[in-house]
Amino acid sequence: MKCSLVAVLICSPVILLAQLIDNNQFVPEIDWKIIQTAHYRIIFPSEISIDAMRVANNLEYLYPAIGKTLKTEPKKWPIILNSRNAATNGYANLIPKKSEWYATPGQDNEIGLPIDFWDLLAIHEGRHTAQFDKNNRGFNRIAYIFGGNLSLLGMQFFSVPFWFLEGDAVCTETALNESGRGRMPAFGMEIRANLLSGIRTPYHQAFMRSYKNYYPNHYRLGYYMTTYVRRKYGADSWSRVLDLTAKHSYNPFAFSRSLKKVTGKNTSKIYDAAMDNLTTLWQKQLADTPLTQATILSDTNSDIWTNYVYPSYRNDGSILTIKYGLADPATLVNVFSDGKEEKIRQIGGSGRISYGGNIVAWSEENPHPRWANDVYSDICTFDLDSRQYKIITENGKFFSPSVSPDGRQIAAVEFDSTRHCAMVLLNAQTGQILQRFPNPENYFFRNPSFSSDGKQIVFTRQRFQGVALSILSLENGGIVDILPESFENIQHPVFYGQYILYESPYSGIDNLYAVDIVNHDRFQVSSRKFGAFYPCVSSDGKRILFSDYTVNGHFLAEMPLDSSNWKPLSTVSRNPVNYFEPMIAQEQGSGFFSEKKLPKNQYEIHDYKPLEHLMNIHSWFFYPSSVASTFGVLSNDLLNTTAVSLGMTYNANEKSVGYEANASYAGFFPIIDAGFKYGDRVTTITNNGEIETDHWNERGYSIGFRIPLDLSVDYHNTSLELISVLSYLSVNHRENTISQFDGNVMPVSAKVAYNRYDTPAPRDIYPRHVFSGSLSISHTSFNSDYRVSIGSATATFRFPGLAKHHSLGVTAGLEFQSTDDYRFASAVQFPRGYEVVDCDRLYDGALTYSFPLFYPDFALGSLFYLKRIRATGFIDIGRGELGAVKKNYSSAGFEIRNDCHFFDLLVLPISLGARFSYRIDEKDWRVDFILGY
Repeated sequence: MKCSLVAVLICSPVILLAQLIDNNQFVPEIDWKIIQTAHYRIIFPSEISIDAMRVANNLEYLYPAIGKTLKTEPKKWPIILNSRNAATNGYANLIPKKSEWYATPGQDNEIGLPIDFWDLLAIHEGRHTAQFDKNNRGFNRIAYIFGGNLSLLGMQFFSVPFWFLEGDAVCTETALNESGRGRMPAFGMEIRANLLSGIRTPYHQAFMRSYKNYYPNHYRLGYYMTTYVRRKYGADSWSRVLDLTAKHSYNPFAFSRSLKKVTGKNTSKIYDAAMDNLTTLWQKQLADTPLTQATILSDTNSDIWTNYVYPSYRNDGSILTIKYGLADPATLVNVFSDGKEEKIRQIGGSGRISYGGNIVAWSEENPHPRWANDVYSDICTFDLDSRQYKIITENGKFFSPSVSPDGRQIAAVEFDSTRHCAMVLLNAQTGQILQRFPNPENYFFRNPSFSSDGKQIVFTRQRFQGVALSILSLENGGIVDILPESFENIQHPVFYGQYILYESPYSGIDNLYAVDIVNHDRFQVSSRKFGAFYPCVSSDGKRILFSDYTVNGHFLAEMPLDSSNWKPLSTVSRNPVNYFEPMIAQEQGSGFFSEKKLPKNQYEIHDYKPLEHLMNIHSWFFYPSSVASTFGVLSNDLLNTTAVSLGMTYNANEKSVGYEANASYAGFFPIIDAGFKYGDRVTTITNNGEIETDHWNERGYSIGFRIPLDLSVDYHNTSLELISVLSYLSVNHRENTISQFDGNVMPVSAKVAYNRYDTPAPRDIYPRHVFSGSLSISHTSFNSDYRVSIGSATATFRFPGLAKHHSLGVTAGLEFQSTDDYRFASAVQFPRGYEVVDCDRLYDGALTYSFPLFYPDFALGSLFYLKRIRATGFIDIGRGELGAVKKNYSSAGFEIRNDCHFFDLLVLPISLGARFSYRIDEKDWRVDFILGY
């Protein structure tokens, strides 16, 4: 009878603890408020009440338009305004149902638009809410009835491609206001460069992307595909496609087939037609655009997509720049006159770098160790003489630094958690704020740059009427506008004598322009084929350095700087390809989202108490079967502090019922996880040759504490997690049953896990440097009827291999377990090629070498897409001991893996393959199937 009980315990979870929530919480001291409108619940920190009121008005104003062409009216949505995260982002989700908007506008091209960032999100994320509600019909509605939002979200991602969701939102944001990404030539630049260079990327490679050839993300692909369909087949075309898709969303090909019913073309054919249409329009634009010449300075022999951005002249004649691409993470490099490069260091920042006095500066996002929704942006410097890296500010919100010519000061944009913006002057060595310049109207500043004498700063500023080009005097703090506010997307201005040089899409292609500071006359400086960016003037004022986009990325380019060769703006032909124009009429017409039309209602603001909203059931599940049927519910609160899972199972064979509950609360510094399980069990056993029935119940409790810490800094992504868990599992037999043995086990567990890796390049199979390790111990204590303890230690190291994207791995593990009829699951990887064997002591070491073989980019319609084939060679050496039995487990072999996608599921990359292991002691081969992510 004891053996049967042990089997029951081994098959039951000992640590009945589900970690239902991550560490993505807000700092606890935020004073939350709420505005209730007819269609939205806006939840926000009290310090941004004025911004929240504008958001409420804009959302209600946009409401009739946001779902117009999808023929849907979104249900009431919660909107979370996040003023503590320095990232530029926003999203809509269904688990739970909410849309969260980050407060910080972008500094650079894609999100650095001449529109208030939350005005942009009101349209873009508002369109996502309409998409979600539009898809809640047909078979999706049935899925929702049986599974709630989790099932609805799953069916949407299964049946509707990501490019549609984001492309349709970009199309809407572009049509409903005077800005939007679809109006920016740089947004479509990579696709335009491919098409005008004779490169037609196949549809599935364009959507799933490639390790071999670069293609921009699904936002850009989706914008042009969704816009093409609306231009060709009418404003309601996508509404009809989504209606048909939702009816048959269980079919992975439903979207393509529905598109064919509406347009006569499936997804691939629509893509081809859109690319044909764009090619014609862009060829005509190019034919009507006179081009200027430039000298390419960077290596042009490589066919791997590589970018050199934010270049600066150095005193020794070399060029300092950021290099990144398919094969390279963001790296600070020197490029010499002969084209050779010197790698200085990898960097962790995004956005521009600035150089002055042999100091390089950039901004980096640094998360709070525990509260992941509290993300800072601090200024980092690197001294090119001493090779010293420093973070000179702490827990700040500083962006787009510009180093003064002498390297002593740094001008930066400060954008704090109240959404107040300021231009600040920092000490380049200490980060101390030397001066904060007043900005009473709270314009948002971008791209500051010092004059050559260090007495002025040029920058762009914007609020609700577009962007202006301005100069700040450091002597008196006065600001003078050189160009007035407009929706021309001016970026990256720099001084050049009596002129300001800047980027602009004025002609229809982003290029370099100049404006006279005194008389405000404007000129075109460059007219490059695809786009010119990030101007830098040589110290003698005779040359201009910039990033010139080509089909293989941004190359370094140089031109003589002679104002007599510039073209007056009045003579520059404006020849944009406004692909979005028909959408304006389909939506609300021109000028719909102008500032003068937006309402200024005053809504009531109330306290929002998170503790009163911890339960928020969004999904449920029912899995019927002939043996056991399970019903459960899932809950997550809107601020991601509490998650709950409740379930009940009926076993038809045993005619028994079981209950389970798990909860996680993350409002404290340690996250608290708790679990409970109770159920009746019935089985038949043989007793003295007779088959009899045995009845018992199982009862389990658990409580755990974990502290997940994000210690990332620079390009080192680092995490540390501390976990402790106390569990209790009991088996109690009923009276008058044949079994007389009851038992319980009460394990106490603790674990420390550390992980650190360097940000990889897209082609890297593994990050170039990795260290991860864990220590864990579990021990039964108190009144446990079973005594067992286990201690485990694991470590993994990875290093660069012999060539790019190769990886050498070393792993080691050891484990000790003492047991009395009960055994914990092992935490150490067993040598490959062997079935896992219980051991009292286990020692394991492995050496691996991984490398890419091919980048096939092979598509079998929408069924299967193969991106990469890679190989791993390995040697495993292990030793296990069980009582007096000692055995070696050693193997060597190789793995072949295919990185692929099925059914056009961009969000679900899969690694499939086979492992061939030669077991050294047994002298035989074993083949195993591999499935991973």
